[in-house]
Amino acid sequence: MKAPVHISGSLFFAGFFCSLWNVNIYAAPINLAICVFGSLLPDIDNPKSIIGKFFYPLSKFLDRRFGHRTITHSIFFFLGISFIAYMIEVYTNAFDHTLSLILFFSVLSHLIIDMTTILGVPLFYPFLRNPCVVPGNPAMRFDTRSPRSELMCSVVFSLLIFTSFDLVNNGFWTQYNRLFGSVEHVYFEFSDSRNLLDVEYDYTENAERYQGTALLLYANRTDLFLFEKGNVLELSENNKYMNIRTVKAKSSGFDYVENRHIFVNISIDSVNTLLAQNLITGEIQSNYNFIVFQNNINRTVKTANFNRQYSPVLRTTLDTSNVDLQNQLHMKQLRLQQDNIQLWRQTKEYNELHQEIKDNQDALLSAKTQYERNSIETKLIQLNRKADNLKKPEKPKNLILLQEIKNLEEQIKQGVTLQTFSGYVSFPTIPKQYQ
Repeated sequence: MKAPVHISGSLFFAGFFCSLWNVNIYAAPINLAICVFGSLLPDIDNPKSIIGKFFYPLSKFLDRRFGHRTITHSIFFFLGISFIAYMIEVYTNAFDHTLSLILFFSVLSHLIIDMTTILGVPLFYPFLRNPCVVPGNPAMRFDTRSPRSELMCSVVFSLLIFTSFDLVNNGFWTQYNRLFGSVEHVYFEFSDSRNLLDVEYDYTENAERYQGTALLLYANRTDLFLFEKGNVLELSENNKYMNIRTVKAKSSGFDYVENRHIFVNISIDSVNTLLAQNLITGEIQSNYNFIVFQNNINRTVKTANFNRQYSPVLRTTLDTSNVDLQNQLHMKQLRLQQDNIQLWRQTKEYNELHQEIKDNQDALLSAKTQYERNSIETKLIQLNRKADNLKKPEKPKNLILLQEIKNLEEQIKQGVTLQTFSGYVSFPTIPKQYQ
């Protein structure tokens, strides 16, 4: 077969079988380049072929030494090339074995296509030179000398490429699961995929029909949690008021990443900020009982466990007046601290001014010229005027403020301490494009 048949045949054959491993040969130019290269590689023993002309010295040697359709069309050449490509990827830690898989099926496609010709290929060369053919009847095999056969094969493979594009692009198992359009098959896709999935949904609830596309956050065999426009939508086959017509998943192109947060002794406001607008899994404990609001249900607990619950809200059971006392105490302590800082600054300014006056008085006694004495005396006059206007700072008598702080501390001591929370939570990261 000529190059166009092998290239088109490889694009279909390698594309179809690579999709079983969720490898898309159309995803990158290098994937297509490897596919085309592998589809032509066995003809490197023919100096007149496209790849033979590119590697002319090698193709000429192989043609003279072995002849066309011999060593390079054997199963040993095929396995050897595939093994070398695989080991290169292993030792370079590159491409995640994608290219070796594409090369494997593209070279295999060349051998299979040549097996459908009248001459066949000697798969077990050099041990057996007998050609391997499919099918056994020569009348049903292709004649490589016939342009009609070449054209027919190219057209058939081109049509197969066109009709299988979605399968190759999405992956075989993704396309298989989309065919059924059920919650369970979305769960299978979710379990096998390393990417976040977009889900096309169509369901009715209370006689209302809903359709759209949303980001899948989590799935099990009966439930899907979808993120759409800042809200989480739960589709459940256990909901008797909901009829799920179809749900189909496809890769979003974003990696699935779980955020995990461990926290110790943080406030209730900090916990609620962490839980807001997230699908939460984890455990939260507190030194006092607290209330969990979820799905219009309240429960009072000291330890709360969450399993894929969306945006739960916590409330304290403590007397809020105690919290207010804590806030009042904090504000009065800040006022007292500010007064102390202001006293320190004023005292520093007063001491620096009088030290500067003393330094200039000492300098006046040691002045050698009249000009120098006049200059120092002028500066001393200015400094003394400034000192007359600057009184020595005195510590403010914040008797009322100090008494208020003492009273608040006594009231809080008689009450309970602030409630704190510890634990861990995890939730999937939502890309900015979906928020």
